[in-house]
Amino acid sequence: MNNLDYILLLSASLVANMIFMLVVPFLPLEFSRFNISETTFGIIFSMHPFSSMIGSIISGRIMGLLGRKFTLTIGSLVMGLCMVLFSSASYLENSTVVVGCCILSRAIQGFSASMIQTPSYAIISICYRENKQKYLGYYETSQGLGCVIGPVFGGILYAFFGFNITFYSLGGILISLSIILHFSLPNSLNETDETLLEVSHPRSDSPLSPHTPPAKVSYAQLFNSRIFSLSAVATVLSLVTYSYYMPVIPLELKEIGLSDVEVSLFFLASSAGYLVCSMFFVPYFIVKLDQRTFIAFALLFDGIDQLLIDPVFPIPRNLTVMIIGQFIVGVFCMCLMVSLLTVMINESESRFPEQKAYATDLSSGIFNAALQLGETIGPIFASFISSHYGLSTACKIVCLVTVLFSFIYGYFCIDFSLSSKTCESKIKEIDPETNGTNRALKTKH
Repeated sequence: MNNLDYILLLSASLVANMIFMLVVPFLPLEFSRFNISETTFGIIFSMHPFSSMIGSIISGRIMGLLGRKFTLTIGSLVMGLCMVLFSSASYLENSTVVVGCCILSRAIQGFSASMIQTPSYAIISICYRENKQKYLGYYETSQGLGCVIGPVFGGILYAFFGFNITFYSLGGILISLSIILHFSLPNSLNETDETLLEVSHPRSDSPLSPHTPPAKVSYAQLFNSRIFSLSAVATVLSLVTYSYYMPVIPLELKEIGLSDVEVSLFFLASSAGYLVCSMFFVPYFIVKLDQRTFIAFALLFDGIDQLLIDPVFPIPRNLTVMIIGQFIVGVFCMCLMVSLLTVMINESESRFPEQKAYATDLSSGIFNAALQLGETIGPIFASFISSHYGLSTACKIVCLVTVLFSFIYGYFCIDFSLSSKTCESKIKEIDPETNGTNRALKTKH
């Protein structure tokens, strides 16, 4: 895959995330005249990640049948067409029909999003196997950039042209991009493990001969790994912390006097943290750390940061503190996503070395499904808790759960023998023949 193909991959991600981020502030504002409850809005929001979760599991399988390129281009096309359905909801006057149309369009959008993200993760992990963290970080940069540009670009379109033109425009861009992807991306992106084995082991008597390929790895086999399973749970939790307050907080911001455009710009804080981290922290710093240790500490601080989302005494409750909390949430979400995907793919590849490509496809599907599960659980949970006990209570619960899980992840996943192994290897480097015996002692004898 050349640089142009990689840029096209990033472009599809950018536009898809512009669309996703635009829906967050504008959907409650556009349909507030129907007196739709917070719980209903939570369900509407959750349809996108729920459908994407199902789509991710399916995409992990169909990539092996239809190819990664086909899955990606069809996902881009369907999401673009879906925006037409979503835009038409503004013409409706019956609240029940509006809710139904929103739920349907969000479900289609979510499924198509999974067909963009899942093959993208797999393609990058396979094509840049030795530098997957770096290039996954750049891919996440495109998602963060889309989330930043979306509210700005969409806010201007929304203010001047209204709801319909905003989503028609972005839908048209994505449809055009899907056509370009179809003719530009190489068919070699559909390469399978059998193809790789045929190139690596041409002899017919090889134990890894393409005539006798190993049995396909399954989702269940991947989850037999403790590290893989706990990393998947951590992925769910990281997206809960990032998304749970999104359907609730726009209405609270309106109550303190923010305009529609200001509400949309408020969400730039988390996107800005996400973007800054993906551009500078991930490619140049995080790749040098032990990933599992870093994940445990990132979960800990991400949990503590939830207390800034809707601050309570003794933390001052003002807009500045809330923006800082949003920014930090974006930073930790970005760090966790890249590290967790890297750990999951490395774990699956080490356990199934003869099936790396297929194991990467399935791992990407599970990872993306875990992300969407977190986005499904979060808004429903926050909408219910907020309507009964307030958003600050939801923030405290998420804080407690995340902090507790950080200790669980650290206990079961961190390799505490790593430092001792490193010391032993350094001693052996001094005098490998004596297996660590001091060179000076050897000289005495």
